[in-house]
Amino acid sequence: MRVALAEDSTIFRNSLTLLLDAMGIDVVLAVGDGPALIAGIAGDPPDTVVLDARMPPSGDQEGFRVAERVHRLHPQVGILLFSNYKFHTYARRLLEQVPAGVGYLVKDSVSDNGVLADAIRRVAAGEVVLDDVIAQRISDAAPQDLSSTEREVLRHVASGLQNRAVAELMFIAEVAVERHLTSIFKKMNLPLEAGYNRRVLAILRWLDAQRI
Repeated sequence: MRVALAEDSTIFRNSLTLLLDAMGIDVVLAVGDGPALIAGIAGDPPDTVVLDARMPPSGDQEGFRVAERVHRLHPQVGILLFSNYKFHTYARRLLEQVPAGVGYLVKDSVSDNGVLADAIRRVAAGEVVLDDVIAQRISDAAPQDLSSTEREVLRHVASGLQNRAVAELMFIAEVAVERHLTSIFKKMNLPLEAGYNRRVLAILRWLDAQRI
């Protein structure tokens, strides 16, 4: 697993590099701003890039601009925003622009190093990963007619788990997860047509309703 980092805090960037190296993740580039990241991966893209949401040169939301550019230039590269901020508008923008192979984690809520490593690997594999804080709020604010089981399924899906992983975590059959998802999507009036990622649409529908 090869990772490139863009983080303007030198201390945090160096610490994160050491941490990932210790977990067997090869940090091939560690820079302090978006332009340096774009230039550094141009000839040899990594499996995943890890970005801060706010960094030079523009500061506010620079990480999202860089993420969108990385996705345009290297659509096969996973993108993980690792931020101090838990604003839902940030997660919404990211999913709108990069609907697969993308993740958003809040630094303060990641207490287990394995969570970060798992997120990096999952976005590299094309999955969507959201911080547990946001995923839980998606479940809590879901339509009232969702059952408690459907809310739990939605929370796990929002955190990025695939059907098999949800089934194992909830001790139910994978076909039961599929049945609950079909019910959730129907209650949320999500389109059935091919080409729509209803898992992402369900998350976006909730994020849009929050207006945060």
